Amino acid sequence: MRKDIFKEVVLDFQEYQLPALVERELNIPLELKNKVVTVIGFRRVGKTYYLYQIIKKLLRSGIKKDRILYVNFEDERLYPS
Repeated sequence: MRKDIFKEVVLDFQEYQLPALVERELNIPLELKNKVVTVIGFRRVGKTYYLYQIIKKLLRSGIKKDRILYVNFEDERLYPS
């Protein structure tokens, strides 16, 4: 994976307008320090939109979008043929 393509994918997210969504009543502990939180599950059950919900919650709490990293590893640009 080329660094310039990865950087492009990250910057595209920074410019991306988050979609409207229906908020779910799930709770992921966001106050954990120096921890990675992983969301796993079956296909098409709402994981991505739940992550968007978490991102919106972080933005409302005052965290700037450039401090949030979201990478869709299904993005075809990350795997050039």
